[in-house]
Amino acid sequence: MRAVLFPIFIIVLLISLSLSQRAVEKISQTVRVGRTNFRCSFSMVYSRTALDVNKSKASCSPKTRKATANNLKLISNSGVEFTINLNINKPTRITKGKVEFPEIITTSTPSLPQTTHWSESAAGPNRTRCDCKCQCPTTQCRCDCV
Repeated sequence: MRAVLFPIFIIVLLISLSLSQRAVEKISQTVRVGRTNFRCSFSMVYSRTALDVNKSKASCSPKTRKATANNLKLISNSGVEFTINLNINKPTRITKGKVEFPEIITTSTPSLPQTTHWSESAAGPNRTRCDCKCQCPTTQCRCDCV
C-alpha cells in the first residue's frame, strides 16, 4: 500500500510546486482586425517555460463584432512578450500562445564616487550638512536627506 501511495504523493507534490510558480500579467491593448478596433484586456498566466492558455483570460469590446487575431504580440510593463492567437467574441478566448522573456542588457558604467551633499531642507545631525551619500555625475546633484 505504501509503495503505491508514495509515487502518487510525489506526483501531487511536483504538480502543486509547478502551479505555485506562476505569474500573472494584466495588459490592456487595442487590437485592430480588418477595419474594427477592439479594446481588449488580458490576464496572462504563465510560468518560466510556457503560457497557460487555459487559465489566461481575455475580454474585448465591442461585443457585437467577431474576429480572429493570429500572432498577436502583447508586451507587459515588465517587458515579458506574449505571442497569442485570439478568438474575439466567438466567445473571446486565447487559443494558442507562447511567452518570451526580455534579454537582460548589462552595460559597464564606471562607478561614480560617493560625495556628501549639503542639505537643502533641515540640517543633519551635525547641523551643517546631511549624512547621506549620493552617487551623482556632477557636483550639481541635489541630494536631500530624508
